[in-house]
Amino acid sequence: MPESNNFFDLTQPQMNIWGGQVLNPDKPLYNMVMAFHFHGAIEVDRFRNSFQQLTDQNDVLRLAINIENGLPRQYFHAKVADKLEYIDLSNDDSSIKLFEQYIEKDKGRIFDSDELLYHTVLFKFSEDHFIWYINHHHLMTDGVTILLLYDRLHEIYVSEASSKDYKMFTYQKVSEQLSHNLPKETSGYWEQLKDSVTPPPALYGVSSSNSSGLPRSPSSG
Repeated sequence: MPESNNFFDLTQPQMNIWGGQVLNPDKPLYNMVMAFHFHGAIEVDRFRNSFQQLTDQNDVLRLAINIENGLPRQYFHAKVADKLEYIDLSNDDSSIKLFEQYIEKDKGRIFDSDELLYHTVLFKFSEDHFIWYINHHHLMTDGVTILLLYDRLHEIYVSEASSKDYKMFTYQKVSEQLSHNLPKETSGYWEQLKDSVTPPPALYGVSSSNSSGLPRSPSSG
């Protein structure tokens, strides 16, 4: 547990999500499930190391919630290791069915707020077909953010860049700077900005592809 001055208030959107979850503690109302299909060979250890670098560089993957006097506050673990699981289904003729059964069960996961708010697995179906699966709570991020994290994961995997060569993205600073009551004069800025935002991911079961690096076929639900 970090020092008390390393806790941060939840943003207003996070508080809205938190309230909904508190009212429905046994329902996965805000779980977001995504699956990235890789059609090509993946070096498992290299992928695992790349995800570890991603975790080290982006503190949103180390976010947890502490409750004190009934009020939630977010904090960030200094170090999180070995959170990517690996499941090899390549020797099973029913691999896709097993994967779908896994998702059906895992999407109902109830995350413990004082632990990490995501669960992630690399599945192997054959030598040239893998799926990176992530189930994450909307408190920590949204679908677009996961796509941005994927893009960075792709960069690390392809280049094997050292984490020392990359400037860490610190969500803590963003959280501190967010205003809950933006003046109306800023509305024009957001209207201009929205055209440059990454498009939202496809719904689960709808796939697309990327011809270079780690081929991406994201789906969510």
